[in-house]
Amino acid sequence: MRNKLINKIFSVEEQAENLVVKAQEQGRALLFKAQQEGDEKLNEAIAKARSEREEIVRLAQQKSEDKIKQFELSLETKESSDKKLKECAEKIADQMVDYLCTTHLKEGR
Repeated sequence: MRNKLINKIFSVEEQAENLVVKAQEQGRALLFKAQQEGDEKLNEAIAKARSEREEIVRLAQQKSEDKIKQFELSLETKESSDKKLKECAEKIADQMVDYLCTTHLKEGR
């Protein structure tokens, strides 16, 4: 009877050890799985943030290019209108020189 009781105690102890080992294995497996899921979520968040940042940079570059084009266009328009004004002023000056050269003005003393 005593041997049966001792064997039973050892059997229960062995089962308890097996349960502890299984629990530790399951704990490690769950921890590993949680780490993998965390890594995946982190990688997804990084990829999303990178994509958003790239989109913001792309939009800023496009906006900058648009402003440069507008500025270049306004410069071309200004240069064109200034050129016309300069040509008109030169024409008037040439006509005034021609007119003054053909006019006899008395020199007053």
